[in-house]
Amino acid sequence: MKKILGLDIGTTSIGWALVLEAENSKEKSVIRKTGVRAIQYDLINSKF
Repeated sequence: MKKILGLDIGTTSIGWALVLEAENSKEKSVIRKTGVRAIQYDLINSKF
């Protein structure tokens, strides 16, 4: 099994997926985990 980390980087969020890809016909590809981190837009423009 080959491990692949996929990232989707947007302007206010980051999505990710961990995929186990089959390397031969006896194995089966599977999406192991997924997630997203959303960033509030008002926090980006605020002054600390």
